Amino acid sequence: MIFHWLLGHMPGFGLDPNEPAPDAATLARFLKQVVLDLVRSSITIPGTAPPKLNLLLSDGVNLAASRWGNSLYWTTRSRVPDCAVCGSDHCPDADDSYRAVVIASEPITEESWAEVQEGTILAVGPGAELTTLDLLTRAA
Repeated sequence: MIFHWLLGHMPGFGLDPNEPAPDAATLARFLKQVVLDLVRSSITIPGTAPPKLNLLLSDGVNLAASRWGNSLYWTTRSRVPDCAVCGSDHCPDADDSYRAVVIASEPITEESWAEVQEGTILAVGPGAELTTLDLLTRAA
């Protein structure tokens, strides 16, 4: 239900659900607005617990993830690791240009993970570059 609602709000933010955003920062600003709208809506319902909104949105090029009320972690990779289950290399064609960012609610491997601060949007661009956006800071 949230995803459908989110898609419906993209055109009002100047985004086409069928096309990549111009950049990761634009997708992050959109996700910020979505999270804040959902938080505002939820606090108007009497007796409702504060929302937990770890949302992840990708357009196939850019990615944005929110941390609101739950844990969220990320790590970067410069190579494809062997499968933790079977030990196989499932991506034999990956070359030295491979870059990835892995995002999860808890660390899922023995790699070094960084915690996303509460109330933050983590944005990832096409070259696996990372930026953050504070959910509680107003734009100047």
